[in-house]
Amino acid sequence: MKLPTYSFLLLMLIAFASCDNDRDVMSDDDLIFAIQTANNKQLVNAASLPTDASNVLPDDFSESYLENAQLAPELGYEVRMRRGEGIRTGERSDIYFDLNGRRLRGDRDREGERRRGEDGSDRHECFRLVYPVTFAMPDGTEITGDSEGEAGLAIREWYANNEGTEELPVLQYPVEIIFEDQTTLTVNSNEAMREAYGNCE
Repeated sequence: MKLPTYSFLLLMLIAFASCDNDRDVMSDDDLIFAIQTANNKQLVNAASLPTDASNVLPDDFSESYLENAQLAPELGYEVRMRRGEGIRTGERSDIYFDLNGRRLRGDRDREGERRRGEDGSDRHECFRLVYPVTFAMPDGTEITGDSEGEAGLAIREWYANNEGTEELPVLQYPVEIIFEDQTTLTVNSNEAMREAYGNCE
């Protein structure tokens, strides 16, 4: 049976509308790039993040603190986390969410996940540093902490006062590390530390 002309036109309009909607859907990579390059981003506090985003951060980044969060209107959120504990203290992670709080995972993010952990979270360290330890900061100043909390707080304050710094603190050797089975090891170089860290996998 032949469709009336108005029915045919209606079906065509629906089909075209569906195609347009498909074209309007941005990939995670495209949305991340749009958020990164948005020139109208606004600083927001942690309480302003969507619930889903707020749940991801303490679960997946338990050893990091929120350095800042920005909203790109009509696009999503850029959240900068900085590692505050362990041998990777100072490491920065930029995490992106859509407006509903869904975590965006672009190609670069997936590469980071392969380096850092299966889900891109803070990878578990199977040992801890024996304090006191000293970190050399990018400007040459040294921060010595008698505990993880003391060192982490001082490093956090340094980054707050040197916003935009990309470089990481440099751990000063030798240091002692203690494993989960309570055995200890003296580490004298970055290479030896990377080997110990790699064994945690």
